[in-house]
Amino acid sequence: MKCPNCGAEIGRKKSCEFCGTQITLDMQRTQEQLNREGCPKCHSTNIQFRRENQGEIRGKKSKQVVHKTIGFCKDCGYTWFPTGAGQQEPKKNNLWLWVLGWIFIFPVPLTILMLRKKEMKSSLKYGIIAVAWIIYLIIGLTGNSSGKSGNSHTDTSTPTVVESNTITTMVTSEGHIEEIMAFDSIIENMVDEYNSKSNDKLTFVEDFVPSDKRGKHYRTEFRLEAYQDAIGKSYSLNGSTVDFVIHEKFTKEYDIRLYSDGIAIDECKLLISGFSPLLDPNMKASDIDDTIKYIEERREANGYYYGELGLLLLGNDNKGYELMIKTD
Repeated sequence: MKCPNCGAEIGRKKSCEFCGTQITLDMQRTQEQLNREGCPKCHSTNIQFRRENQGEIRGKKSKQVVHKTIGFCKDCGYTWFPTGAGQQEPKKNNLWLWVLGWIFIFPVPLTILMLRKKEMKSSLKYGIIAVAWIIYLIIGLTGNSSGKSGNSHTDTSTPTVVESNTITTMVTSEGHIEEIMAFDSIIENMVDEYNSKSNDKLTFVEDFVPSDKRGKHYRTEFRLEAYQDAIGKSYSLNGSTVDFVIHEKFTKEYDIRLYSDGIAIDECKLLISGFSPLLDPNMKASDIDDTIKYIEERREANGYYYGELGLLLLGNDNKGYELMIKTD
């Protein structure tokens, strides 16, 4: 038999040697009924009860060892806490629910505690509960309004880029709006402006990839990494090929170059006169005139710079000239 108070095994004794509880006839009958019911799982009566250490409860000056009687079925191996003879199943630990309640909805556990205080005046009790709920609602409403006001402003922590066919609009981290023209449009607008002022027009032929080694527009410098994402457009001027190459994508600073092979000296002068002020808007007219005079006299320019542009001119009148104009 086990003690109905502390769960200790006491056999057929009249009192518990562990807690001193007196064993009555009713208690003995209850124990016998528990034994007859057997295992809660398989209902076998081949069961055994044993008292096990469940831990310690420590006070300031003492400690108490907690023991529980556990039922054990020798047939199926099931174990349980017997509920007969005064022993109850251990209560589930709901501490985590209390912790979550105090963190997220503190008025709920406060309300439960207040309602349990029977000795407290009702007016004071319900007053504390009402104040707690009012504070909670104010905090919730304030948080929602600040969240909405925060979302009303544009987040400029990182640049925002919106692209179209011709213009890339960028909102910088400082909130400034910058418009960057697509590279195709830079070349096309520049050619259109040249054609509007010249009798000798450039005619579009094709787009090309400068880094493509198999392409007919490939040049040695296009092997460099800077030209991996470059864009190329080819035009015709009086039967001569004029190529434009632009790279360093999506930045305001870009490098643009004009190439032509086997071109006559007069067409070289046309391209220098027409495209120099387009490639360098700050170019002085006097610098362009000096450059034209220079190539007329020398028929050559290697490492020649004027304004913000560089010029390469090699060849002769019989075979034609190789021309390159580049932004510096």
